[in-house]
Amino acid sequence: MAASSSIFSSEQTRRLPWRAVAAFAVLLVLLDQGVGRVVERLIYTTDSNWGPNQVARLINRTEPGIVLGDSRAGAIAPKVLKARTGIAFYNGTAPGQSIHYQIIAFEALVKRNPNLRVVVYELDHIDLTADNAASARAVEVASFLYGTSQTAREVFDRLDPWNRLRFLSRTYRVNGAIAPILVDRLFPSQRGRLTSEDGFIAHDGSMAGKPCRPGKAVSPPFDAFKLALLKRLVDHAKAARIRIVFVTAPLLVACGGDRRPLFARFAKLAAEWGVPYRSFVTATRDPADFFDGNHINRRAALRYSKLVAGFLAERLKAP
Repeated sequence: MAASSSIFSSEQTRRLPWRAVAAFAVLLVLLDQGVGRVVERLIYTTDSNWGPNQVARLINRTEPGIVLGDSRAGAIAPKVLKARTGIAFYNGTAPGQSIHYQIIAFEALVKRNPNLRVVVYELDHIDLTADNAASARAVEVASFLYGTSQTAREVFDRLDPWNRLRFLSRTYRVNGAIAPILVDRLFPSQRGRLTSEDGFIAHDGSMAGKPCRPGKAVSPPFDAFKLALLKRLVDHAKAARIRIVFVTAPLLVACGGDRRPLFARFAKLAAEWGVPYRSFVTATRDPADFFDGNHINRRAALRYSKLVAGFLAERLKAP
């Protein structure tokens, strides 16, 4: 009997570590899911313009007009659009982000903003081609939507198949939001520090007199996946009865690659899709209107905004 008891005790001893490991694993999962859920809720309570909080800030807007696009979209002033069209706009510019990000944000906007009626999309070369690997991972600022957005899962999984494993962790999806939440709570004066209240952002500065070298005309192949996402954006907008127009901001062609052929190719595609598009790439060639070769300055931004407003007003009148 004593021997039997000794054997049982030995078996119990061997099982204990595995039970402890299993219990620890369950605890980690519960903590991960709990912390992740708390942070997800807090994301929507901050006014930060950092990372995932920036996405939440955008999709919480209730204006009937939204501007989407990368940093060059920041030059479109909502006040100018409203003055011409009578429609209130918010500029949701997301520096460095392509259609990979914009489609996720747009779909979330459609679900959360019942007033949405008009979208101005600032189309850049990173929306069309695959030659911008540096910005590919920046889209993960929207990773907290991975659990609720089929498009987000499709985009993230395509960018990196390992995301299927990474995003099993709820905390991993929201880790980029934790620091901005703490900053907003501890230093509320820093909220919204990157843009104005309506999202308009343009810098002062001038390229006048600065040395630069013109590049060759470039027209790399379209990225098939990005084109499919752009088409999905258009189709989704039409289904929701949201008017969408595409525009392209001025570029200082004399100081970099000439992408006009690329945008001309997209213009033909946009016509096939039945969506308005206008390129303003050469709306100004004056170096004094640019603070760098890729962005117009504040003075030129107001003029460019009037061009966009005129184009938009013209298209809104069309049936």
